[in-house]
Amino acid sequence: MKVLGRKNNLAEGKEHATQATQQSQAAEEQSNSAHAKSCGWSAERIEGRGWGAGAGRRVQATVKPGPAAAHTSSRVISRAPAAKGPGAHPLRYPRRRVYSRPARYPLGRSDMSTMRILTAAAFATVIAVSTASAQQVQRVAGTIDKVEGNTLYIKSANGPVSLTLADNALIVARVKASAADIKAGDYVATGGIPQPDGTQKAVELRIFPESMRGNGEGHRPGWPGAPNGTMTNGGVGQTVTSVDGPILTVKLKDGDKKIIVGPNVPVSRLEVADKSELKSGVAVAAAAATKKPDGTFTATRIDFGRGDVLP
Repeated sequence: MKVLGRKNNLAEGKEHATQATQQSQAAEEQSNSAHAKSCGWSAERIEGRGWGAGAGRRVQATVKPGPAAAHTSSRVISRAPAAKGPGAHPLRYPRRRVYSRPARYPLGRSDMSTMRILTAAAFATVIAVSTASAQQVQRVAGTIDKVEGNTLYIKSANGPVSLTLADNALIVARVKASAADIKAGDYVATGGIPQPDGTQKAVELRIFPESMRGNGEGHRPGWPGAPNGTMTNGGVGQTVTSVDGPILTVKLKDGDKKIIVGPNVPVSRLEVADKSELKSGVAVAAAAATKKPDGTFTATRIDFGRGDVLP
């Protein structure tokens, strides 16, 4: 009877211990759940099988952030990875909920790569727009076929062209002249070629009217009239006669330029005119005509030649 009593007492003790353990687990689980909800976290059950050789390593829990994922506090329960084999021991609390704060990623390679891509795309867009704009402005030249109001129908080397002039368009006539007509104080535009001694050998020269003084003033490369061509616009300071022809000193803000005008250099004088001289058969040129989506052109200035002068 004494043995039977001891067994009953032992069974009751084990039952009480089991109930206490279960109550402790339930209390801890409720505490974890409450904390997770307050932080805006969600959880997944982690199935564990035991402590093994990998003890001490942290279990990576798959966690879905809740609406309050930005909460800064955390409660993370670590578990060693499950181990198999004779040396493995069962987990103390199997199927325990494990909570982990959602991963937070600082600005890193992925974000930087995205920024680089967006920046490159922005530059590419700017370059594409600039290129498109440059392609829309071009030179239109030819002979007038007919005139209808402000619209000129021109026979160009590339086929018929429709060019509409602005109501206040500048109409400029080019008249034949010579180097002897150039005098000090004139405002000239010279297309030339640089020489080894620093001078510019003129290929073409135009004398501007007083109303156009200051137009394109300066010295710059890129004149298309000759290889390595330059354009020099400025007032004539003095003229010196030489074996190769007159040498003009053109006054510029960044330094004077000497222009050699040979005997065969075409010289023309520009004069402001009106639309009445734009008739069928007249040679015209618009240096900066804008092409519209429908293929026609518009311009705010057009030059034409008087007599046998080509613009």
